Order: sequence, then structure tokens, then C-alpha cells
Amino acid sequence: GQVEFAVRCPPRRDAGVAVEGAGTGAISRQSMAYLIGRVDQARVSVFILPRQGLEVFPHQLEALRQERVHRCREDGYEMALQFIGENVVVVIGDLPAERLLRVLQAYGSYHDHPADAAPADQRA
Repeated sequence: GQVEFAVRCPPRRDAGVAVEGAGTGAISRQSMAYLIGRVDQARVSVFILPRQGLEVFPHQLEALRQERVHRCREDGYEMALQFIGENVVVVIGDLPAERLLRVLQAYGSYHDHPADAAPADQRA
């Protein structure tokens, strides 16, 4: 499938992610791309939405207005999300927060440039 927004390559290999699948879908009627895989033996999922797609999740949107990377624990899973370029990238997995952040950082580091920085009103 395809989505109407740009999606970057999967996380760099140095993050330890073994990609097992990818696709497209929707969350609360918002188009998204995703990939699933493993870090060591733990499952990890990466969801990519357009930047404006976070409007369907007001709690997370508010959190990213106050901090560059938002972390939380939901239903036994670690979650980390960040604006990267014109996307919102959400990483969810049953792994230590530090490993989850490494996956998120690896996803966003392929094309480092000023557009990847959060707007001034969304930086911590």
C-alpha cells in the first residue's frame, strides 16, 4: 500500500532492529505506515504518521509541544514518539526505554537536516 506522505527508510541496523514486515493502514481514520520487527527477542512496532496526523491524539500532541521526545508506558509496553521531518514517528515495544529510544533515534538519523528539528514552540 501507499500513503500520501513521505516515509523514510527503516531504522539503521545499528539500532538492532530486525524488520519482519511493513505496510500501511489507519489509526482513528488517519493514514499511517508501519513496520514490525524485533530487537533481540522483543517485538517492536514503528508507526509513521504525517505531522498533522497527531491531531487525532490530543494527549500526545500536547506532550510533544512540551518536549522533543515523549515517552510513556501504556498497557505494559514502552512508547516513544517524536516529530521527525514532516512525520510523527511512534515506537512501541516490550523493551527497556533506552533501547526503544535508540530505535527512534536511528529512524530519524538518516537524513539529518534543519527540517527534522521540531518547530520552536515544540522544543523542550
